[in-house]
Amino acid sequence: MLRGGLRRGCGPSPGRRRAAVPWPGTGTPHQPRRAGCLLLLRPAAIKGPQDDIPVAPGATSWDYEVEVAAVIAHGCSNLDAATAEQHIAGYLVHCDWTARDLSAGQMGFVYSPSKSKDTSTSLGPFLVTPDELEPHRSGKGYALRMDAHVNGRHYGGGSRDEIHWSFGELPAHASRGTTLRAGDLLAGGPGGTGCVLELAGRRDCLAPGDTVRVDVQELGAVSARITAPEQP
Repeated sequence: MLRGGLRRGCGPSPGRRRAAVPWPGTGTPHQPRRAGCLLLLRPAAIKGPQDDIPVAPGATSWDYEVEVAAVIAHGCSNLDAATAEQHIAGYLVHCDWTARDLSAGQMGFVYSPSKSKDTSTSLGPFLVTPDELEPHRSGKGYALRMDAHVNGRHYGGGSRDEIHWSFGELPAHASRGTTLRAGDLLAGGPGGTGCVLELAGRRDCLAPGDTVRVDVQELGAVSARITAPEQP
């Protein structure tokens, strides 16, 4: 059954593939990444932890991503991955709202998709300092449970320490030849099954009227109602 014109499921996540395979809906091969990939977001695109989220105009595969964002403490550049975490003021919940069908059609271009829509980002209610998370240190990150619920039903999740790129490696890559400023945010991708795309058709994409709750252990939650696209 289709809901609100959205396709059932969003397909498997290209970010977890190890071989070159086509992106969903395109014939463009996806190559495994050897370095982090940056997407620049506008401050105007940030929503609060309980704000409504309109579907992007023209989107038919609307998705969430359960993520954690790091807040840069002060100006810095050309950081070393081994010490870059010293430049992080704290962490908060980051929910990346994504139009899978629109972004998939752009993946074949030389330049990666870089347009951040007005409702592309929701941030959690708390900024938690690194010392508060130190008891949860595990591997390249923190063992923090990350989960998403849609209409009260558990969709999927994972743990922050499953993320491939650490919060030392991300600032090091982002600051190479570029100055980061105090208050800049760096978000890692979703862990485990932290988005509908990772669920490979086992869950529906989002539709107007859905309620989405994204939780990260120790960091709080984003709770949003999905609404129809805003009219011109």
